Amino acid sequence: QLTYKLKKNDQENRYKTSTIIFLSIVGVIILIQLLATMVDIIMILLMKPKKPEKLENNEQYNQMLATYESKRSKFLLAFSLVNNLQRLFTIKSDKDKGFFECLSGLKAISILWIMYSHSYSYGVKFFGNVLALNDDRVLKYIGSFIFSSYLAVDSFLLFSGFLVGYGLLNKLYEKKSIFRINWFLYVILRLVRLLPLYYGTLCLYLYVVPYFTNGILVDHNRQIDEFCSGSVWKMFALFQNISDPATMCSGWLWYVHADIHLYLVAPIFLIAWFWNKKFGASFILITIIVEIMCILTYSIGDDLAIPIVYDIQRSMEILKMMNLIYFPTWTHFHSYLTGIVVSFIFIMCQRNEMNFRLSKIKIIIVWAVCLTIMAVIIITPTNLTRQPKNIYERSIYNSFVPLTWSICTGWVLFACISGYGGFINDFLSHNGFTVLGRITYATYLIHPIIYISTGFNMKNVYNYEFLSHNYIVMGQMLQQSKKKLPTHLAQKQNPWARLSQKETLQSIRRKHDYYDTQSPNDRIDFMLKSQYDQHRHFLKNNNEILFQKETLNMNHRLWVSFDETGHNCLYTINLNRRTLKNMIHTIEPEKPKLGHPLVNVMGDHQHRNINSIKNRIESHHNQQTRCGYGIKL
Repeated sequence: QLTYKLKKNDQENRYKTSTIIFLSIVGVIILIQLLATMVDIIMILLMKPKKPEKLENNEQYNQMLATYESKRSKFLLAFSLVNNLQRLFTIKSDKDKGFFECLSGLKAISILWIMYSHSYSYGVKFFGNVLALNDDRVLKYIGSFIFSSYLAVDSFLLFSGFLVGYGLLNKLYEKKSIFRINWFLYVILRLVRLLPLYYGTLCLYLYVVPYFTNGILVDHNRQIDEFCSGSVWKMFALFQNISDPATMCSGWLWYVHADIHLYLVAPIFLIAWFWNKKFGASFILITIIVEIMCILTYSIGDDLAIPIVYDIQRSMEILKMMNLIYFPTWTHFHSYLTGIVVSFIFIMCQRNEMNFRLSKIKIIIVWAVCLTIMAVIIITPTNLTRQPKNIYERSIYNSFVPLTWSICTGWVLFACISGYGGFINDFLSHNGFTVLGRITYATYLIHPIIYISTGFNMKNVYNYEFLSHNYIVMGQMLQQSKKKLPTHLAQKQNPWARLSQKETLQSIRRKHDYYDTQSPNDRIDFMLKSQYDQHRHFLKNNNEILFQKETLNMNHRLWVSFDETGHNCLYTINLNRRTLKNMIHTIEPEKPKLGHPLVNVMGDHQHRNINSIKNRIESHHNQQTRCGYGIKL
């Protein structure tokens, strides 16, 4: 097997100024976190009062605890790992849970769905057998479910619209005027919450990831700079998804752009509802209808495909569809406004302005209809993954399916927070979803970088197979059986210890300055035999790959077998093995013909009559002067 050593020149090895600045900022933040954590630990050990055993001293304890909390500055708490991890992993008891605990389950399931789907959409560029996706029998049945995860992104926008509408509308009812709300603070708090992690992820992808990849596609990874050089400022300005999304550097970050845009527009609809409920409802309904009509017009006019990436052969058409009616912000008003409408209805029920009561039978019917519609939406694309020729089927799917999904998801959310969820609400409110529900935003931003970095660090092309792909994506720890000892301890015991603790033949030879008189001329064997050491071998780093200059440019050899007609290939056998330098057979060039009579005689295989006068060689020689020369044999 031919191996290659990827050599980097000096310019590629140098870090860019932007990379140095970003790493410096990250280093300063880590230093502040370490200092804040150390100070916080010292304050907890020395200054935090102990809880009294008697209930009589609770008032004094509460006063001391309040004094202690006041001394802990908010800046210190913001960077303290102890405080942040405690808040992240603290799970409320059943008594302390509020109305919105089901959101953790909904967000956790949605992000898991998105992550699994992205393992295909971001991993397909590393597949060595891309067309195997079209022939996978398992994907023919569950492929529509996997690749319908774009609906989960609409669910996240719906949750965002619900929380924004619920919080802002309550403030409007409390202040009783739109002028008493600090709108500047309304915008700044959202940006401070979302942008630090967003910019950190973007800089990590642009300025750090290219320097830590050393696989077979490393050259493709270095094209990130060339591809993003003209549009990176749009990513920092947060409008790349509406201005030429086809040149977007990190495609998954479009969600942050859309969420911020919709967040800035949301007060218009909330103020309209607060001013007049009928006018606000009509305004929202008209906006959704206009959006659906525009999507329908785009789909029919440009003959757009459906957003299911299962059909690899038509991936460019799917990408065109996503650039026109998926990435832009205006195509997601339906999901965000649906969340706002759910918040309106929930607040009206809380304020007793609306009497929303359903019998158990009606609740069961609504749940059954809603879940059936959601299942049909996921299953229906199974027959549409081949992109049917009927343009109207695709246009209706692109226009009405996301809206229908948002309405059904809105019912699930409203039913769970209103007490109509039953066992579904109990499942979604389970403590197991709490932690993952809190880190969905960070998980969404980081997981594509993990997929991309893993692919760019592969030394061989990844051959897709359904079970092995799931094993890699889900992780070995989720599927392996429990062992008595962890791996790092089990490897220190026999028989595994012999792999690392016993010396090899080459290690022993190097200790005694062993000299092999029959060292081959082949470069790879020479390196292995003369320089290889078990403890200090020359391939100690992952990016060090030795190539053989003598066989670097050789073509791959294939043994091809055809049928009797010579047109159909029966099978191929790969004979691409490493060719040793001393085993190469040199083919000498053919010598030019000098017209010597013996060459002509040896090359002529036709039987000739030695007694025929026609076979006589024209020459001054004859049989008497030179026997055997005058006749052609």
